Amino acid sequence: MSESESPACALAAVLTCQGTHERLLEIGEKLESFGWRATFFVDPARVGLPGAAAREDLKRLEELGHEIGLDARHDDAVDSAGRALGALLGGEPRAVLLADPSRVPAVPPAMPACAAIADPSAPDAPGVRRPAGFATDSLDALRAAWDRAQAEGGVFHLHLDADAVAEDYELWAQMECVIAWFCDHRGVRYIPFSALS
Repeated sequence: MSESESPACALAAVLTCQGTHERLLEIGEKLESFGWRATFFVDPARVGLPGAAAREDLKRLEELGHEIGLDARHDDAVDSAGRALGALLGGEPRAVLLADPSRVPAVPPAMPACAAIADPSAPDAPGVRRPAGFATDSLDALRAAWDRAQAEGGVFHLHLDADAVAEDYELWAQMECVIAWFCDHRGVRYIPFSALS
């Protein structure tokens, strides 16, 4: 992408990623190569299973400056799942990902929550952020969300689906292009997801 094609600078931006695929560390390293960090939402019940990220991968992501959050899309027991992830990491998760926020009232008030992109029909809930997402949205939709965030002076939030793209070579290549497009701009202020109010 040429300098003239680089996206205009938004005030601030957030990156999040859902899924526990074994290529999670590869995504984290790709983002880190652009100087960006993300919050990775992982399911502690899948960590270490065949085809899934290992505990060492999560620790390496943290070493690279990424955050680890709890993927609670398939678990209503947010407290116990959070403790399981905390035991793996040696510290509590910084945020939580929900499929249907209205069905999981047990999220700690201080823990930022994100709605999963896999179920856009899930009802809204106070305090739960709905990001622009890949691999459900087109690049045109992401650009439109970027333009809105810039015009409104808000935070642009890009959400990646690691499980979806990792199994599909074409989607993986598209995701790399999306990351490159997103990161190819100047002066954007990175905000960790856990810092959002």
